[in-house]
Amino acid sequence: MVVQCFGMRRAFTLVELLVCIAILAVLAGILLPVFLTAKRKALEAQCIQGMRQIGVAVDLYKDDNDARLPERLSSITESYVNDKRLLVCPLDPQSGHHETTSRLEGDTFLTTGVSYTWTPGWSRAQDWGWWNQWPDYGDGKWRDATPISECHWHWAKKFHVDWEEDRNKGRGANAVLLLKDGSIRFWPGKRNVKEYLPLTE
Repeated sequence: MVVQCFGMRRAFTLVELLVCIAILAVLAGILLPVFLTAKRKALEAQCIQGMRQIGVAVDLYKDDNDARLPERLSSITESYVNDKRLLVCPLDPQSGHHETTSRLEGDTFLTTGVSYTWTPGWSRAQDWGWWNQWPDYGDGKWRDATPISECHWHWAKKFHVDWEEDRNKGRGANAVLLLKDGSIRFWPGKRNVKEYLPLTE
């Protein structure tokens, strides 16, 4: 860049140019984490809103099926969810395409994938007495305060067959629980889900 000064043409010196670049680099270093944090918070909010919609869809399913819960989470897409992508968390790096476990069905039954777990079908939750086996899952150990679904992607970076192995390393972030009554509860990342107690206790 060239400036006109008292009739003489003078260009920026190399030192001045380097100072400008350094200032821009510092500003970028300050602002980039802010933008990334804001984007992350927006995706977290989108996930939580999606889980609330899943809760509404599950309630509609129960109304039409004698208060019984579906066998798996993807069952609600047949009549109660317009966009199947609702079951994919925007934080999930694999977009719901996971290996199937008793807790997470992945893309076994739904080609668009499922990011959220289905707690009533989880073998450990049944062993702990949270839920009965399908088709009669029951009312849940804590009734309306019993978890029916969980999003791991607020703390997990990749899928693991045994989620607790990664979770107990404690990355500090919260998991998000969808309770039977449709409400959302945040569960500290460093606490084992087996220690779960409803807010009413």
